[in-house]
Amino acid sequence: MRLARRERREEHRNMVDRTLLSSFAALSFFITSLCDAGLSLGSPFSESMVLQRGVSVPVWGTADANTLVTVRFGAQAKQVQSGADGKFVVALDPLDASKTPRVLIVTSGADEVSIGDVLVGEVWIASGQSNMEWPVSQSDDPARDQLEATNATIRIFKAPHLTASSPQSSVPGAWTVASPSTVGSFTAIGYSFAQGLSKTLDVPVGVLDLSWGGSRIEPWIPREGFATLREWDRKIEAMDRSQKTWRELDGSTIAQLLNRAESHYTRQKEDFFAATLGTERGSTEGFYKPEYNDAAWATCTLPNMFGSIDPSLAAFDGTVWFRRTFTIPAAMANTSLRFELPAIDDSDVAYVDHMRLGDTAGDWEKPRAYRLASGLSAGLHSISICVIDASGNGGFAKDQPMRIVREDDATQTLSLTGAWKWEKGGNVPRIAYPDRFDPLKEPNVKFESPMAMYNAMIAPCVPYAVQGAIWYQGESNAGEHAEYALLLKALVDGWRTVWANPNLAFGNVQLAGFMAAAPTEPVQPGWGSIRAAQEAGVDAINREHRGAAGLVTAIDIGSSGDIHPKNKREVGNRLSHWALEQVYHASTGGWAGPLFTSASRVGPSVTLRFDHASGLTTRGGGAPSGFALAGDDGVFVWADAVIEGDTVIVSSSTIANPTQVAYAWQNFPETSNVVNAEALPMYPFRSALKP
Repeated sequence: MRLARRERREEHRNMVDRTLLSSFAALSFFITSLCDAGLSLGSPFSESMVLQRGVSVPVWGTADANTLVTVRFGAQAKQVQSGADGKFVVALDPLDASKTPRVLIVTSGADEVSIGDVLVGEVWIASGQSNMEWPVSQSDDPARDQLEATNATIRIFKAPHLTASSPQSSVPGAWTVASPSTVGSFTAIGYSFAQGLSKTLDVPVGVLDLSWGGSRIEPWIPREGFATLREWDRKIEAMDRSQKTWRELDGSTIAQLLNRAESHYTRQKEDFFAATLGTERGSTEGFYKPEYNDAAWATCTLPNMFGSIDPSLAAFDGTVWFRRTFTIPAAMANTSLRFELPAIDDSDVAYVDHMRLGDTAGDWEKPRAYRLASGLSAGLHSISICVIDASGNGGFAKDQPMRIVREDDATQTLSLTGAWKWEKGGNVPRIAYPDRFDPLKEPNVKFESPMAMYNAMIAPCVPYAVQGAIWYQGESNAGEHAEYALLLKALVDGWRTVWANPNLAFGNVQLAGFMAAAPTEPVQPGWGSIRAAQEAGVDAINREHRGAAGLVTAIDIGSSGDIHPKNKREVGNRLSHWALEQVYHASTGGWAGPLFTSASRVGPSVTLRFDHASGLTTRGGGAPSGFALAGDDGVFVWADAVIEGDTVIVSSSTIANPTQVAYAWQNFPETSNVVNAEALPMYPFRSALKP
């Protein structure tokens, strides 16, 4: 499956939106008790919030039309009249940092909103996909974080996962004060980042956690960002047309569209399985047939994910077949049966005896329920399941039912959990999953829809005063690296536009290592390219000299078998060091590892030069590794490397005329070991060499 969608499944399993929504419901009840429905404030304005110091602070909301609104905070009292639509914005004068809790009071006529425990300090956005959202409770050493969570001036605002086709005015989020009992649900990177700022700046820190596991970059970009990309004009226009068409649908048109959509989906699904399994080994050799001899197959326990079944399957992309027998008791014989299976990552085809029981293409979050109306005779039968995984760790979701149920008597069940046999089928082509179009569903609100997450989760927080944003995303766009740098710049341009802040700071995390190590492939297609696109995007932002933008690398923090490396504390530390040096002009000792700047060639040797290379050395003190050279044929081989001062000399006995050089250009570059004096890793790079 696409990494984006596996993350989406995992984040649904792991995150804590219901708790946050419950907290917000209680908060809403409290505020409602203080004020009439005619007066309300923007979503981030709630108990225990942090306001940004040193800048004008907008306070906005709605009141009765054309009424005088007064905002009081500290010694300030500002007034403005609401518009005909009831909307108002009041700008507080720049505030000094303060750890003293105060009350923000907004009045309009007889209505009043009173928000307590308000601090003033630094406010940042934390956004992206699951590695940004990943909670403290599932990271390295959560017990330590809970024990040390005594700084009540760190607060996190968490928004639930929502999409919308147009910018929304509210999102049901809430602020939470750091404490041993609350820190477990915090974004681990955002919390570590806040700790770093708080320790050095000695001011309160608020983080708006506006992240969603598995998300692509396009849903986070506002319309204003896409306006900078001419190539997106037609796509945005098409989205607008589909929105207009949906609003104007009538009953007869909907019925026609439903019939057409179902027929189209059926054809797409047939084409998907034909293309995927047409020449696949298990299908051609008849792995599903009861008489097939599976004596040589390995055994496993289901339900389980591939990596838990066998380490060799953790990064395997292709088909894996599972078989077992079962005995239908007389009480379940010759009656309609329902085969309940866990959610399967990604797709599957299930057989009972010689019959094709059912299939699902790409719906990896959905538990399967395949019906066999004809039933089965009492006695021994076989079941075979072909699991098709396109990327990452496939398999069966744990802790979900895996059984046969008699449909007219649900008390009659037969468990399918336990021992199964399994065998690899083979690699399969990556085919687009069939898309079930629902004409009744509003368009442009899908998980992957451009602007959808910005509209629902970020727009309600604009123009809340913030210093900047930290961003960890890219796994879900790894297959489209050519466009990513442009999209990243559009994201930042768009956010700076809607916040009317050309100096909005932006800290980006370069993807950590992931997937199986490849000792025989010095340069791989895949994540090396998306990491380069992240670097190119940040460079493009910085070329405009508007605000600070930085790229911290997590290349040394990854895990071959887990797309979610657990050492979030170090990622947050690196981001905080970047912000402290580049935004606050404080000294931290460094935030960036050696960054390739140029190469020169003398015969077969290549001299590499870097920024941030003071004290160049290796982790562990061994010889430098992870470098590769290619000659005229373009084939990369591992190269020898020697550190000389702040440079690295690279050569290979098999490459007399090197034309390209690379370092750590792999999905999981396990041998790359060069660091600077601050023990920060060298950034991956790949470069052509001048003759």
